Amino acid sequence: MAENQWRWIGTDGFEYTGNLEKLQAAIREGGVSPTCMVSSAALGGWLPASEVPELAVHEAPLPAFKVEDEAPTMRDNPLPDPPEAPTEPATVRRGPTQRSNAPLVIGLLVLGLFVLGGLGGVSLWLAGRPEPVPSPSASAAASTSAAPSSGLARACAAGRARLISKPAHGKVPLEVAAAGKGRVAVGFARTRTEAEVVVLAADTLDEQSKKRQPSKAPVTSVQPRLVGDSVELVVDSEESNLGDARTLLGDEPLRIGAAPRGIARRSGDSEPDVVWPLNEKELTPARVDSHPSAGHFVALRSGGPAGKVLAGWLAANGDKSTELLAPQLPAAIAGTPVPVVGRASALLLVAAKPSEAADYQLFAGKSVAGKVPERLSSLALGDGGARISPAAAALGDRGWLLQWTARTPTGHAVEVRVLDDALTPVGSTLTVSPQGADAGQGRVWVEGERAVSFFLVSTGEQHELWAAPLSCK
Repeated sequence: MAENQWRWIGTDGFEYTGNLEKLQAAIREGGVSPTCMVSSAALGGWLPASEVPELAVHEAPLPAFKVEDEAPTMRDNPLPDPPEAPTEPATVRRGPTQRSNAPLVIGLLVLGLFVLGGLGGVSLWLAGRPEPVPSPSASAAASTSAAPSSGLARACAAGRARLISKPAHGKVPLEVAAAGKGRVAVGFARTRTEAEVVVLAADTLDEQSKKRQPSKAPVTSVQPRLVGDSVELVVDSEESNLGDARTLLGDEPLRIGAAPRGIARRSGDSEPDVVWPLNEKELTPARVDSHPSAGHFVALRSGGPAGKVLAGWLAANGDKSTELLAPQLPAAIAGTPVPVVGRASALLLVAAKPSEAADYQLFAGKSVAGKVPERLSSLALGDGGARISPAAAALGDRGWLLQWTARTPTGHAVEVRVLDDALTPVGSTLTVSPQGADAGQGRVWVEGERAVSFFLVSTGEQHELWAAPLSCK
């Protein structure tokens, strides 16, 4: 065997031959398992690929697919700590931790049906049970972790993902909005100083229109806004005395961000007006989602990864509606929190973990619109490794469509799953990003039975904006 010639056993059981570079690429791209048996002249026999130094897969998370979206804002001038949310029973129902009594209950029901109507009645009862919607891309581990607990939640099916635009700057979060006539708009930064909005047909993802806008300062936020039948860009950029500025869409032309003494609002060129005083020196960029009557739901993290997740509400005119509260979170380390607003309720999401050595998992809490959840609890999504970058959208009044970035042996993948109104997972987990792609960090949009998952894909040299259509019935 030549010095650079390798042999390996594929997943189909057949033996393949190629040079070292070809085998390394196959393992990186997921075509060959890291545990497959390999052989070469230097090895003198067969070994698992994971035991061969030249074939080791080194995980290298890309900037877009980490827990943090952007470098934190550093401030000074200490002020009082924000109050903690009052202690109440958790609003998130966690997965069962004890043995279920379901087999006993089912056995008793079958026995009763047998006595009353014979085996024919039993067969009819079993045949009439609703079946979960199948999905070829479902995660087997996640699909068995929880069964639907509410008839109100819906199951979704994913279509083929497609490239929307390139490049896309990974440190500016994607923003989505309805664009009327069955269309959806996505706003993002192409580069650090150029914004873009693309309008798509929600069912086919065919491009309807797009606009680009340069910025003299680094872009911090790109929001699509429907004006008549057209979609405009609302672009924010770095400002003096207001870090990570973001416009609050509404009648008042206001921006919020981090000022030297706390979270502040700013109108025009006026000096920032502090709404929530804060003493921590390290803040993540504030995330915002808006409700037509309750106002703006704002969330951020203070004090670094071991600090506090904070959330509060502003009125439509930017006035303070609630204090900036710290929900209870049974975790030692947390990422950037994400607020999500539905018709009458609000959701607060964060990737967190109990210790430095543990994997990140998703935590969530729900409240009525205008209030801050009192506690964030771990979502029972089943086994499957680390989960980061959560996003969600309301499925009307029937639950939520949750999206996250999952770590895989070869990189990252974007997954979605339905949660019912109690935040219990329903149906199966769907992988919406292309197979073999290193994908993550996105947003999800829902209107009626149509939904679209947006996310970034890394080519190794740049990030691209991709999307996948979903149908939720």
